[in-house]
Amino acid sequence: MISESTYRLSSDYALVSDSMSVSVKGKSEPVNLYEVLSIPTRGLHVPRQEIRRSHRVAVKVPFRYQIVRDSVVMPFVYDGIIHDIGYHSVLIETPHELPSLTDLKMEITLTAVDYAARDLYGKAVNRKIVDGQVFTVGYPVREDALAASV
Repeated sequence: MISESTYRLSSDYALVSDSMSVSVKGKSEPVNLYEVLSIPTRGLHVPRQEIRRSHRVAVKVPFRYQIVRDSVVMPFVYDGIIHDIGYHSVLIETPHELPSLTDLKMEITLTAVDYAARDLYGKAVNRKIVDGQVFTVGYPVREDALAASV
């Protein structure tokens, strides 16, 4: 991974992935990072290996969410789509870009099995660009952890 400034210095020499915006402790704004894929002039290629702590499942599940500010659930309800689920995170599509570290209250209705999961709380951690479309990576927060702070 390289920073924006390193990318600018090496863009003529290195082939990199699309940028990803990542929240970094101590920085007020997200930082753009790039994954180095190869250095063609040197004949060097980075082996593609993805190591994750959990398996990912591609899905297309609609969900509803509300933004939480200062422990208060805002009244407006938005619709989104979950595209990818793992043990520790989800990749969601929302009608507008969510600022990093936005708290969310979510509801997922699975009509095929007649089940609704309500009062799920999570945090929009960073954004990911896939084929030019912006997605948000969200991490669930235990329901009782947020409820205790409200």
